[in-house]
Amino acid sequence: YNYSYIGTTYLEEAILELYKIRLDFDSFLSQNIYPIVARKNKEDVDTVFNNISQATNVMLKDCDESKLLEYLHYDKFSKPDANDIILTILNKL
Repeated sequence: YNYSYIGTTYLEEAILELYKIRLDFDSFLSQNIYPIVARKNKEDVDTVFNNISQATNVMLKDCDESKLLEYLHYDKFSKPDANDIILTILNKL
């Protein structure tokens, strides 16, 4: 992830919020976590979601596929979304 993209910062904030509350987050991000990040940054929830998605898309283009497969513990490449990335990071903490 590249910090020149605001979505990377939003992603980091979302991970921090989830880490603080330590709850299961399936379908939890857009309903509960992204609104917290949006309020902190005076943004719309859709803007936060779109910026995180864009940062993830750029990361996928910039990152070596083999490193990503190893980090995510995937056997074969499939495009991860923000939830996959966040879950992986939280599991590593």
